Amino acid sequence: MSKCVPVLVRFMAVLCACLMHADESNDHSDMQWLDCNEVVFDSKSPANRTEIKELANIAEKFISSLSSSQYASAAYCLGDQEQFSWTNIPGHRSGGIKIEDLNPEQETLIRQLLRTLLRKDAYENIRLISTDIEIASGAGPIGDYTVALFGNPAADPAWGFQFDGHHVGLNFVINSDNVVLSPAFLGAQPTTLDGNSPLRREAKVGRQLFNELNPDQKQIAEVPDLVRRD
Repeated sequence: MSKCVPVLVRFMAVLCACLMHADESNDHSDMQWLDCNEVVFDSKSPANRTEIKELANIAEKFISSLSSSQYASAAYCLGDQEQFSWTNIPGHRSGGIKIEDLNPEQETLIRQLLRTLLRKDAYENIRLISTDIEIASGAGPIGDYTVALFGNPAADPAWGFQFDGHHVGLNFVINSDNVVLSPAFLGAQPTTLDGNSPLRREAKVGRQLFNELNPDQKQIAEVPDLVRRD
């Protein structure tokens, strides 16, 4: 899977020992499961690639760990409006479940999803931006980030995953053996922390692109003070 995304991000697993210590976090007695009947993508075959199957298994472990109230916040049908209603402005995200509302095991599963979806260096950049740089910016902690799942990874060949915060917004759609990362947003302020510049290459390419524009194009492309006004 790491090779399919160049940059940057209710199958009940066999009951294991951790379920022997189950609490409200995985009590599904009053769960209201989603009923998604609409066909959003033309997916004619299930996934065959090992990495895609691994993704689905991790997603299902995460879903199985959620309480009914957590599930209500985190789960959506594929193609739901929430999949297209994301923002990087703190406090304005409309849906998903906050990282701070997950227990350590659930947060670990989310990080496993990201590690499987992203190349190693891309994952490390995402981790740095959404933790240390996020805190240094004063915008908020990693706990303010939200995650959401779209569709049923166990039963449907097409499903989605969203990791959304101030400096990182990643929207993945897995469709059979294909992975799409769109839309996506990455930002960093400060751009360098402790000698690490996670978006150094992206910034260089951006400057090169801007310098290739003619004067009229530059006037259209440049928006003064936009970031300062947030």
